[in-house]
Amino acid sequence: MEDSIVVSYDNITQLKADAQAARRELVLQQAFEVSINGITFFEAIREKMSAVISDFRLVMINEAGLRMSGYTRQELLGRTLWEIYPATGINGPFSRYVAVCETGQPYMGEVLVVIALFRYPFLLMNFLGEHGMLDGRWLLRGNFN
Repeated sequence: MEDSIVVSYDNITQLKADAQAARRELVLQQAFEVSINGITFFEAIREKMSAVISDFRLVMINEAGLRMSGYTRQELLGRTLWEIYPATGINGPFSRYVAVCETGQPYMGEVLVVIALFRYPFLLMNFLGEHGMLDGRWLLRGNFN
């Protein structure tokens, strides 16, 4: 064994991918928090039997979004869209939310906030899950400047 060497190796591809994903997540989180636009993340709530989207649960909202909503973070986190804004299906863009979630196609429009009597533009986008499939999470981004 005098003329021999031992080589040890490991596949670090997954470690690199995990580190890159963690860096991207940190950058996105920082951008989310400091954005002057209101940004809200929702998750789709589906009926068990039909898989039809019946509501959306609020999972994240930034400071600008809180100012626009008039609520505190504690009042919003975990609540559903129907609980927060009961008129969403009547005069709100609920059907657009569902379409964006189901198709993955972004939508830009304007919504009237009835309580405050002002309109603001918004952008709806769906997010891809870890396997590249639409996972029912989406964001509402409003600009109130």
